Amino acid sequence: MLETLVDDVYSVLDDGIESLNEEALDLFLADMKEVLKKQLLQENREREPNAIRLSNMGKPCTRSLWYKHRGVEGEQLKPWTRLKFLYGDIIEQLLIYLIRESGHDVTDEQKVVELSDVKGSIDCKVDGIVCDIKSASTYSFKKFKDGTLHRDDPFGYVRQLSAYARAERQTNPCFIALDKQHGHIAVLPIEVEENVDRNVEYVKQEILQPVAPDRPFADIPDGKSGNMKLDTVCSYCEFKKLCWPNLRTFIYSKGPEFLVHVEVEPKVPEARDDKTG
Repeated sequence: MLETLVDDVYSVLDDGIESLNEEALDLFLADMKEVLKKQLLQENREREPNAIRLSNMGKPCTRSLWYKHRGVEGEQLKPWTRLKFLYGDIIEQLLIYLIRESGHDVTDEQKVVELSDVKGSIDCKVDGIVCDIKSASTYSFKKFKDGTLHRDDPFGYVRQLSAYARAERQTNPCFIALDKQHGHIAVLPIEVEENVDRNVEYVKQEILQPVAPDRPFADIPDGKSGNMKLDTVCSYCEFKKLCWPNLRTFIYSKGPEFLVHVEVEPKVPEARDDKTG
């Protein structure tokens, strides 16, 4: 049962095991090979873009999906960002291996499912339940641990998992999240959103319409300075410079801030090229 999963994985790490599960180890190594191929091979970066996937049905900005579906060139990922995605995938595969080693049944890895004629691949099922495996920062992990993700879900994870679960005719999917900084694990069950089918149809229509959808997010105040900046979703978007052509990037100790309007010049360096991220 998933109720014991966290303790079961911790027990493997705390007590050790007499011998490795060779089948689980072989599956882990095969999965690692696929992770490296996905992130490093040029052919995987040159494939025709396709935004109409279940993995995109939870994303809150259909304008970015419209650009992606048409092959519009956005910002290129920085090497350190690609590395971040790579070790995130590695962490997730390691967690799946430990779940297997702890005695839980992991099946249907990357199984192709379909909802409203849109296909996608689930991460896996654990003990028969559709699960999405997440590596998370400590800040993001707190939402999985405390069960507050549905109230603060800027990247649409709940809606995405709801689509996967509906495709498999399940009502009780789970997130299994790992805090990649501290090593904590959390299991978060969710209820499938009632309007998930309608949302898939809506996103499809938005992506396929002949003109780009309206920009769904407005800029927000940057403190009390009078400056205006991008919100969280826009700041991570590869097409932000298309939507906000006068964007300026300032490098704070906590990371970059993307300013749409500057009333008071920040007393931090401004990024003038692509070497700062």
